Amino acid sequence: MTDNKQTLKFSRDLSKKGMLEHPTIKNIAEKMNISTKQATSRINELYTSGFGKITVALDYNKLPIIMAEIGIKSSNPIHNNYIFDFLKNVKYVEEIVQLSSHQMTFMINVKVPSLEQLSDVTIEIANGLGDKYSKLTTMIIANKIYDDEIFFEKKGEVEKLDKTDWQILSMLKRNAMMPLREIAKKTKLREPTVHRRIRILKEKKIILGYMSIRNWANIPLELCTLRSLVFIRRPNADVSEKSFIESLSKSNNSKIAFAVSYFGSWDFIIGVKSENVVALDRFLDNDVAKNENVIDMKVYTILQSHRRDVFADFAK
Repeated sequence: MTDNKQTLKFSRDLSKKGMLEHPTIKNIAEKMNISTKQATSRINELYTSGFGKITVALDYNKLPIIMAEIGIKSSNPIHNNYIFDFLKNVKYVEEIVQLSSHQMTFMINVKVPSLEQLSDVTIEIANGLGDKYSKLTTMIIANKIYDDEIFFEKKGEVEKLDKTDWQILSMLKRNAMMPLREIAKKTKLREPTVHRRIRILKEKKIILGYMSIRNWANIPLELCTLRSLVFIRRPNADVSEKSFIESLSKSNNSKIAFAVSYFGSWDFIIGVKSENVVALDRFLDNDVAKNENVIDMKVYTILQSHRRDVFADFAK
């Protein structure tokens, strides 16, 4: 029988080890300093439980996509389940997060090929919600500064990807340990061709490596840490975005999962994981509020979330 706490601990400990160069049992065993037999067993338990997976780490700044967040303020809580289910079927919507706040009830992560598509997605959501929302706000992500302990530079030249590249990235995001023969079968390519394409994506530094992530939707409530979104506004300071986020990431009270900057009324949105409410309060009071580069903030606690394989949309 699988020990849920031990499975989650394995996923968390593997995540703390940072990126893997190759998503293989051998590399995982070496990273965790355990035998290949133990690594095989624990990876199997991880995937069987649905608590997490090994996924590909990407530099989104090199991908030809526009990232945005759409905030929704629901006018009637009775419609929240309808809204949540409706959003799951909207193309290019990658993640839906339901929040416990009177100011915002949903935050949607969107990845689209162009501004025109972003406008279409926003209109589709507005039309689909009808009178079931009171406010909809779209914010374009200017720069992904921090994500799973990977720092990204500002976006420069993007790389060209064809539909097959998107298809391969889609499968690697779902399961980076997927055998080449299975990827080859689904893409109708030969295994050496798949291997070559993955190698080129690595050489272009679109694929930065592989990492362990958790699927919070499948983890029992008693094992979940508290997850929050922190919106931050700061003055025109000389401190760089990267240095600012690095200073917050040194906190012992909570862990930053990601940080992005915006074209919008807020300068940053930070995803924060805390062991409990006390740890979150300490992070907000001691690390954020007292930071001289912060002049305002809002905090939203996540109730539930849903992730889609948005990369499959780009492969169509």
